[in-house]
Amino acid sequence: ALTQALNCAILASAGQQRSRVLATLFKDERCKELQAYPILNAMYLDRIVQQHEVDVFASLLQDHQKALNADGSTILERAVVQHNLLSASKVYNNITFDELGNLLHIDADSAEMVAATMI
Repeated sequence: ALTQALNCAILASAGQQRSRVLATLFKDERCKELQAYPILNAMYLDRIVQQHEVDVFASLLQDHQKALNADGSTILERAVVQHNLLSASKVYNNITFDELGNLLHIDADSAEMVAATMI
């Protein structure tokens, strides 16, 4: 049950409720033994999630958790892009969409759309 709770929290859209759940899971000592702990650690500490962490976590997901959104991205990709955008916003006061896209590993237009929907 703990693994499923962690998976759901990581896949959720960025926001206060997700942050509270991530904090609760991060403080639970049992989570340190889970394979998904590195991505939980990065997300809780507001660090940019690296691609290798995403790949490890993606391998743990069930088929229905790998579903595609209307834009063709997976639920995990959307969650990671949103998280990384929030993490970048804590570091950068001013950044171009080209630079933001490079940081998020998406094109500039997609970076602009993600930022616009999150504001």
